[in-house]
Amino acid sequence: MRRWLVAHPFLVLGIITLLLFAAVEMLRTNGALALSRQLAGPMRLLIIPMYLMWLLVTMLNVALIGPTGADGVLRWIFAALQLVGGFAPYILADYLLGRWRMSRHTRTLAA
Repeated sequence: MRRWLVAHPFLVLGIITLLLFAAVEMLRTNGALALSRQLAGPMRLLIIPMYLMWLLVTMLNVALIGPTGADGVLRWIFAALQLVGGFAPYILADYLLGRWRMSRHTRTLAA
């Protein structure tokens, strides 16, 4: 498990961000406004990459279907696209970090 966490730090950050988003919303709806406001500060910064992808999927939904949105199964497909797409920046960052680590390791072996 530790090996996976070290290999995918940005994906872990994305999962923690999504859980923080859910926790802030749950605290707000249950009346713990002070704690919700304290957690909302860091969440606003961490959620930017995820939010940008959610925005792109929403724009795609409006462009293809219209402002009313999809119905039935299509609504679930767009919701799944938003969830998976929200993690795309973190997965890309992990991929690029892995490539950088591998190239650094190869250069070390070649020297």
